[in-house]
Amino acid sequence: MATPFDAFAAQLNSAVNGLRGEAFTLTPMSRPDRNARPIPDPDRAEVAGFTATFDDQGARAGSAVEGWDVGTIRKGKPGHTSDRPAVAVERSALPYRPREGDRLRRAATGDLFEIGEVVQAGSLFILQLHR
Repeated sequence: MATPFDAFAAQLNSAVNGLRGEAFTLTPMSRPDRNARPIPDPDRAEVAGFTATFDDQGARAGSAVEGWDVGTIRKGKPGHTSDRPAVAVERSALPYRPREGDRLRRAATGDLFEIGEVVQAGSLFILQLHR
């Protein structure tokens, strides 16, 4: 059941999509056999042109508070790390819940990603992607 907060979050997400949103195409995939290569899923339709926000940011390990040490990362010798790219999409923009292994094409660049994890966060699906 949707709460008033979910409705407000959906309105805010629409505003964010107006500023940062871009078009994507979701291609559902399936494996007829566990060892087979994935093929387009005949039971779920492709969803083209829905709007979502794309995020791909790196982070520098050891860039926190001065004097903070963790593991083998030492002050003055920072390592580099990054998170997986992610797409935030309003649940109402898709006719079904995406699954791990489905493919997502970013229209702006033509990049193709595989969905590695689907996280439901309020009125959104956060799709963690593999390149």
